[in-house]
Amino acid sequence: MKSARTPSVSRTATRPATRPATRPATRPATLAAGCLLLALAACKNDPPKQDVAKDAASAPVARAGVAASCEMISAVGSCTEWAKLSMGLERGLCQGLKGSYVEGAGAGCTAANEVGRCALADGEVKHYYGASASPTGYTPADAERDCTSPELGGKFTKSAP
Repeated sequence: MKSARTPSVSRTATRPATRPATRPATRPATLAAGCLLLALAACKNDPPKQDVAKDAASAPVARAGVAASCEMISAVGSCTEWAKLSMGLERGLCQGLKGSYVEGAGAGCTAANEVGRCALADGEVKHYYGASASPTGYTPADAERDCTSPELGGKFTKSAP
């Protein structure tokens, strides 16, 4: 007697696929959309804010022609002034280095304990401060060497004692 077996059917042929064929193609699109959202969030258009100077001795001095400044005297012994701004890059750079960023009428670097200035081609001026202002302060010779280095290529002016 023959058994009444039904012909075997492949289970994979009748079962729906566990992953739709289009799913791997959506991963790059999802990743791209996520990156776009992150970029938009990072570039949101907030009105400019001014960071408060850390102490009165390093308070910025408003100077004509200065659009913004970044005071980093206690951290790196310098302060930078910009004559024109580049889409917020200065603010990001300053805040990344834990400096105090000031934009607008109050922008400028203090002259107290300054050993020299470095004028750069793009209108940027880097102010150097001595050891009495910061443990990372500069000597006039060190400041001149930094200013005239190939990386900066600036024109150094020593401050009056």
